[in-house]
Amino acid sequence: MEYKLSPSNLNLLEGCPRCFLLHMVKKIKRPMGPMSNIPIKMDSIIKHYFNKYRDLGQLPPIIEGMVTGWLVVGMPKTLKYEMENDITLWGRRDDYLKLEDGNMVAFDHKTKSKAPKMFILHISFN
Repeated sequence: MEYKLSPSNLNLLEGCPRCFLLHMVKKIKRPMGPMSNIPIKMDSIIKHYFNKYRDLGQLPPIIEGMVTGWLVVGMPKTLKYEMENDITLWGRRDDYLKLEDGNMVAFDHKTKSKAPKMFILHISFN
């Protein structure tokens, strides 16, 4: 059996292991409550803001001085890493930053009332 793990699936595992099991094995999805349109609109505004500075070849002032590098053009929207044991890690990114040393960083904009936990996954392809 193949398992596809996304950040939201891993959050489900952390929040409710039983719901995760039902979702992954029995294909029974956890009921969703009402969703506000505010985060969706904020995501659109943030992406437009970043694209404006990408077109100028600059970092947006909101992250300038906090990171070095530049915003990347033409990267895939979905990242996927297939493991040997039929587990696939995947996720959709909001943006990419290319660092001065040539490494690429995928990152996600968050619009929550509290700061998110930092999650860093480093995969090396040698």
